[in-house]
Amino acid sequence: NNPAIIDKETIITYEEMNGMANQMANYLKQQGIQKGS
Repeated sequence: NNPAIIDKETIITYEEMNGMANQMANYLKQQGIQKGS
């Protein structure tokens, strides 16, 4: 996996970033927030 974000102490890959985005999307969906809200 290629790095998407590189900081002094952290490297986040595209796969990790995609997982974080999916977690956030699922959380927002559970809260009743939908596309266009």
